[in-house]
Amino acid sequence: MLLRKLPLFEHIMLVIHVITFVTVLTILWVMGDRSSSYVVWTEFGDYSGWGSNGLAMLVGSLGASGSLLGSDSAAHLAEELTDASSALPRSMITTAAVKYSLTFIIVVSKSH
Repeated sequence: MLLRKLPLFEHIMLVIHVITFVTVLTILWVMGDRSSSYVVWTEFGDYSGWGSNGLAMLVGSLGASGSLLGSDSAAHLAEELTDASSALPRSMITTAAVKYSLTFIIVVSKSH
């Protein structure tokens, strides 16, 4: 009985996820400090006290890059697909492109 409602639940959660992502990003863009493009792309600083600009950058982007994990999970579900030889690679590439794009936006948004 509940299994038939799973696609509806997945769609609702997707909509909630997208709305929340856009809302949080919009709030960060509107209320956050502004920097010039030059500063965002060329200046790096250790404002958290890690002692190294590289280490501070890696630790700062850890949360965003964590979203890139698990891209092979679709391969484990390949046996459930009807046309896995074409649907699975398309799905994995689309998922990776979306994840990498959104992660890039998050990292750049929180850079200054």
